[in-house]
Amino acid sequence: MFTGTDPNDNNAIPFMIADFDEDEDSDGYDLTSLMEELGREDCSQTLPCQCDFNLDGKVNFIDLLFFSEDFGSTD
Repeated sequence: MFTGTDPNDNNAIPFMIADFDEDEDSDGYDLTSLMEELGREDCSQTLPCQCDFNLDGKVNFIDLLFFSEDFGSTD
């Protein structure tokens, strides 16, 4: 998903992915968005899921792990 970044270089790390409401933090409001989509298995280009981080068409435990990396962070 994030090709070309060096995990040892903080300047190469992509933007915060779990800030759904775009208020420059990942907080309870963003968690609410994730919880609303958790369990969906019908994500596609025509019916997108905002929280399908790994683009596998589902919002599941893997996406929750991605979310947890950002939760509590500010941009």
